[in-house]
This record gives sequence, C-alpha cells and structure tokens, in this order.
Amino acid sequence: MEQAIINEIIAALVAAVVMYVGFINNLRTDVRLLKEKSKSMDEKCKEMTDEVAQQMHLNTILEEKVKKMETRQESHSKKYDELLNTINELKIEMVKQFSRLTSELNSFNSMVEASDKGVKIKKNKK
Repeated sequence: MEQAIINEIIAALVAAVVMYVGFINNLRTDVRLLKEKSKSMDEKCKEMTDEVAQQMHLNTILEEKVKKMETRQESHSKKYDELLNTINELKIEMVKQFSRLTSELNSFNSMVEASDKGVKIKKNKK
C-alpha cells in the first residue's frame, strides 16, 4: 500500500513536472512572441518618428514659404500704394495742366477773335 501511495505521489510529481515544463515552454513562447512584437513595434515607432520628423521638416519649409509670401505681399501692397499715390499725383498734375492749357486756349481764342475784328492786342510777357 505504501508503494501505491509512493507511486501516486511520483505520478503526481511527474504530472506536476510535465505541467511545469509545459508552463515554462508556454512562457518561453510568450516571451519570444513578445520580443518579436516589441521589435516590430520598435520598427513601427522608428518609422513613425521618421515620418513625424519629415512632416516637421516639411512644416518648417511651408512656414518659411508662407513668411516669404507674406513679406512679398506686404512689399507688393506697399508698391501698389506708392503707385496709386503716384497716379493720384499725376491726375492732379494733369488737371492743373489741363486747366492751364484750357485757359491758354481761351486766351488764344480771344486773341484770334479780336484779330478777326481788327483789334490790336498787347502780348503778355512772361
């Protein structure tokens, strides 16, 4: 009977060792899978980091281009304002000259009419 108990204990111990070995093998498999998954995640993380760095670089380039465009727009706006002021000044000058020419033409017409009537007109000295 003692031998039967010993055999049962040995069988239980063997079963426990077999379960323990199976458990250890499962743990080893899980560790291997986790290492592979970790390596894969590290590669994805590196790819994403590289992509983010590239996006940041592109962002910087775009920001610089936007600043240049804003500067160019400000410059063009200033030039437009200067041209508009010049055009307005030229318009004023043209109106003055037109007024002066109209006055001279009226004066000339008066001289022609007076000449036709035989009236002598003194010339204005300038």
